[in-house]
Amino acid sequence: MRALMDASQAGNRSGTGRHVTELCRALTGMDDAGSWTVLCPPGFHPGDRFHRIALPGGPVRRRLTIWARIGSWCRDSKADLVYFPSSAAVSGCPCPMVMQVHDLCYRAHPEWFPASRRAWYSMSIDRPARRADLILADSQSTADDLCRLLRIPAERIKVVYLGVSERFRPLSPEETGRMRHQLGCPDGYLLFVGTIEPRKNLARLARAWDRIAEDIRLPLVVAGRRGWRCGEWDDTLRSLRHAPMLAGHVADEDLPRLVGAATALVWPSLMEGFGLPPLEAMACGVPVITSNRSSLPEICGDAALLVDPESETALAEAMRAVATETSLQERLRAAGLNRAAGFTWESCARRTVEALSQVSGGRSAG
Repeated sequence: MRALMDASQAGNRSGTGRHVTELCRALTGMDDAGSWTVLCPPGFHPGDRFHRIALPGGPVRRRLTIWARIGSWCRDSKADLVYFPSSAAVSGCPCPMVMQVHDLCYRAHPEWFPASRRAWYSMSIDRPARRADLILADSQSTADDLCRLLRIPAERIKVVYLGVSERFRPLSPEETGRMRHQLGCPDGYLLFVGTIEPRKNLARLARAWDRIAEDIRLPLVVAGRRGWRCGEWDDTLRSLRHAPMLAGHVADEDLPRLVGAATALVWPSLMEGFGLPPLEAMACGVPVITSNRSSLPEICGDAALLVDPESETALAEAMRAVATETSLQERLRAAGLNRAAGFTWESCARRTVEALSQVSGGRSAG
């Protein structure tokens, strides 16, 4: 199999960038993964086994370049197929096309997104998805959304779960203590990690924590960059009696320590295509509170405390329970470690190659 992969979103500050980076790392260790040509943004080097095509800086320039040159790159690399792993594809490729769709939140809840972002997602996902030879979905929940919202036939969709990096592991007591001391939270903290945007449900989380902050005496740390439509979040911050700690964007290399030292991850997202942070917290042995919506029950199973994300009372009581009940902490810690062990990037890469090989006619080598 000779594959051309668009890795233009590698290194971005979201799960799509993590997926591309980890997928390339895992493919490096596969002897039978075929031959790969990778379109790379500045600074991204996928590994020696890949033929690298450098893309220009800036997301707009990169996308325009891909639109203009994808056909010639397919022909020059003698690609059997082209693979778009980041929910952003282009139509009109001269060879079979496979795309990954991480979620369809912009379709299910357009009110969560600015018009410009909705238009971008629609252009990059809707039309290419209808023309793709195969779509890889992060979860059965996303596969069902593809059938329901885009009318994609189920036989053109394959579920391939993402993985958890080995960097996420339980910390030693000494490592935990150092991280908590660095944050000024010696007794622990509740943690949210992710972009600040409406579907992450941060305003409700903060109000729920504010109700019990004096009782549990654990700060709420919010780590993530500002995204879009942050008005309700800003209004909520001004109305709280207790202020959460705003850590801003956390560098990728620092994230495992921040997650691993938390008392619990609280992640009440209203909709997710997969949800990497809960699994990464589980891999660190950190209890997880998350939503009973979309893909999250599918991915987390009974290893997390699942709550109604629209109920501030349910969120508050779940945080209180995890903060104060040692037996619940231990149960979630053990169940989480076991659950996370079943999601590896090596398995993701293997299943991806198997799916692509079917589209390319079963050719396993270039």
